[in-house]
Amino acid sequence: MKDSLGSLRSLVSVVSLLVLVLVLVLVLVLVLPWHGDGYRFSPHPHHSYYDWLKEHYQRKRDALVTALREAGVEPIIPQGTFFVIGDTSAVCVRV
Repeated sequence: MKDSLGSLRSLVSVVSLLVLVLVLVLVLVLVLPWHGDGYRFSPHPHHSYYDWLKEHYQRKRDALVTALREAGVEPIIPQGTFFVIGDTSAVCVRV
């Protein structure tokens, strides 16, 4: 009885592992090819993935800059990058 229970647990483990591998393969085959082509299906198609990616990050950076300004933090926007640093020296914190 104990041997059959151990065999059943081993079988369940193997089947679980096979299901996991199948799911990963399906993700690789079905989802990832579309991810790289996202720029072709955007509202404003771009010539390359990198042009699309640049605009994508630029929109996010602009939204963050707007939110920081509305919160009273003056953003410092470096040229050539998408990182934003906020100058908090004018922010008054009450303790």
